[in-house]
Amino acid sequence: RRRAGPDFIIGATTKTVQQAQAAHRRANYLGVGAVFPSPTKPGAQRLTPEELGVICASVSIPAVAIGGIGPSNLAQLKGPAQRARRVSSLFGQRISKAAAQALARQARQVLFPHPIP
Repeated sequence: RRRAGPDFIIGATTKTVQQAQAAHRRANYLGVGAVFPSPTKPGAQRLTPEELGVICASVSIPAVAIGGIGPSNLAQLKGPAQRARRVSSLFGQRISKAAAQALARQARQVLFPHPIP
């Protein structure tokens, strides 16, 4: 943070409450996971939905669920995660604009089921 300055957006990857709370002091957002098996990190330690929820609730900055998230498992994040980030299903293969838009709609329905006033 000292090197980057206050306007630089910094993210940190965490797997535990302790890591999240330590990163909270220097980061603007957290990547929390892996929550599902991922082709980008095949040996990553997985978190349960309960662990994900506890980690997300332990900090006041945005926490983003990461790791193997796609259309078939996105609904499992309802409740524990504030946000989810997609990498391999969007960038690791050819995907149509319509498929990307459908995934975005599904994410909004799962993560934000009630309209924001």
